[in-house]
Amino acid sequence: MNFCRRFASVKEVFKKLNFILNRRQKILGSIVAIMTVLNAALQTLGVSIIVPFMSAMIDPEKFMSQKYIAVIAKGLHIHEATQLFVILCVIIIVLYLLKDVFCVFQLWVGTKYSYKVQRELATSVLETYMSRSYDFFLNYGTTKIIRDIQTDSYAVNTIIAALISLLTEFLTMLFITIYIFIMDWRMAICIVAMAYICILIFYGYFKSKMRKAGEQGRKLAAESQKVLLEAVEGIKEVQVMCKQFYFTEEFKRIYAKEQKPHITQRLVTESPTYIIEGVFIIGLLSFIAARILIDPDYVKTMPVLASFLMGAVRMLPSLGRISSRLGGLSYDLPSLESVYNNMKGFKETEGIRRLQLDSGKNIVFKRDLNVQNISWRYLESEQDVLHNLNLKISKGQSIGIIGQSGAGKSTLADIILGLHIPQQGRVEIDGINIFQIPFEYSRVIGYVPQSIYLVDGTVKENVAFGLEEEKIDDNLVWQALQRARLDGFVRECEAELDTILGERGVRFSGGQRQRLAIARALYRQPQILVLDEATSALDNETESAVMDAIEGLYGSITMIIIAHRLTTVKKCDDIYEIKNGIAVRRDKSELFTS
Repeated sequence: MNFCRRFASVKEVFKKLNFILNRRQKILGSIVAIMTVLNAALQTLGVSIIVPFMSAMIDPEKFMSQKYIAVIAKGLHIHEATQLFVILCVIIIVLYLLKDVFCVFQLWVGTKYSYKVQRELATSVLETYMSRSYDFFLNYGTTKIIRDIQTDSYAVNTIIAALISLLTEFLTMLFITIYIFIMDWRMAICIVAMAYICILIFYGYFKSKMRKAGEQGRKLAAESQKVLLEAVEGIKEVQVMCKQFYFTEEFKRIYAKEQKPHITQRLVTESPTYIIEGVFIIGLLSFIAARILIDPDYVKTMPVLASFLMGAVRMLPSLGRISSRLGGLSYDLPSLESVYNNMKGFKETEGIRRLQLDSGKNIVFKRDLNVQNISWRYLESEQDVLHNLNLKISKGQSIGIIGQSGAGKSTLADIILGLHIPQQGRVEIDGINIFQIPFEYSRVIGYVPQSIYLVDGTVKENVAFGLEEEKIDDNLVWQALQRARLDGFVRECEAELDTILGERGVRFSGGQRQRLAIARALYRQPQILVLDEATSALDNETESAVMDAIEGLYGSITMIIIAHRLTTVKKCDDIYEIKNGIAVRRDKSELFTS
């Protein structure tokens, strides 16, 4: 296997990063790279200055008699070797202080850069997912999404930090090797041979194992997060059914598996330092011993040998870090590929998103919402849930949609909401395809689900969902609460609109949460309101209170009410039953007299 193939993953990393990073990130990365070159040059200067220092120590008079040194000494009015020696010490001290300060500064810049890229990538990946269809979220696990956004973006941060470190250490070794080559080419060849052998042994052998470990680590991270989410989200059932032991043991089992690839990573990335140190020291001392045996008058070569040793001591940690970082790159490569694929998909659909870009204009619902020949089925299913379904809803009309469980009522609601794109047919608002104006259409339509998602915040933060606090209009919040018949309860609370609901609205009753869902939908002042089983989980008394709020909206807004109970849709203008994938208009007198 040739050298290029062994280091193919480094080339692959650069190729993917070149695609992932934007122009500004690449420019900043170039600045970090330039600073890395300066860092390596300073490291080499720190090693090379040892030669004149050792020469001055061993034979001060001979050192003073050297051509350039004599000129410098004369210019500085130095007549004693000790004076020059002290000045040389001061120069070395200042040089090392400046070198160390610059190295710390370069580390700070590089670290800040890698974390900035991580933050921007995590945001971009989240934006990628947020731009995906609703169907994607139905088929892709929540824990996988969390992993792809948090874990994978952190892995890219690790990769960038590793590349900066690799560049620093590689250039440091290269510059020091060139310097030693100038001093003694045999020493340089010895160093290059040992370095190549050490890196090749570790990286060449462990490369595929580290990549496999990285893939396992990603997969198991999602599984352990899944168990945690299930345990926490279902804590009520867990405690009632006394299933705490099951979830803790399941987490323990998966977490033990997840740790195995991490152990492999730790061993492969940290063990090279110790082994390389032994190999390098043995090789160096053997070479120095051979030089002394060949040339007994070794005193004259002491400055060169000292420089050689100094360079070797500096290169030892570099070799360890290079092997460690290369192993880390292989481990994190699956995460980089995940980010790459996400960003690739995001950029490929960027043109489509531009065509669908929010114009900022509001459309006015004037005539009707027309569902034409809709057919929809689940992915990899041969059976249509809805088949050639037609439905026309006039402005200001309220229609009820009933049907057995699994008939496709909620699927129809999701299509009308613009969440599902049908395989056949279209949905038009005043003759315009809703899927061509997703942003404008979203401002026309409101949605009340069966189970509302509540943030752990205040009443007004939940009503004005997705808005920064300074952008929330309190008057609109109160209007929405009033129309939802919830304003009286909120006014009785001490903090009123700033009342904290608690996680998932635990401080509110089921009926209050549903009316809060109605208020949230109404805050945006929609012209069409879809209520999907909004009262099906409520008892009769609570449903009556919620229906009171809904009935107050009749005539002022176009409503599509999906329900199990006929009483919920009793006051609708028309009622349709979803049966065998189509919408059948039912006679109200027959429904309520039978």
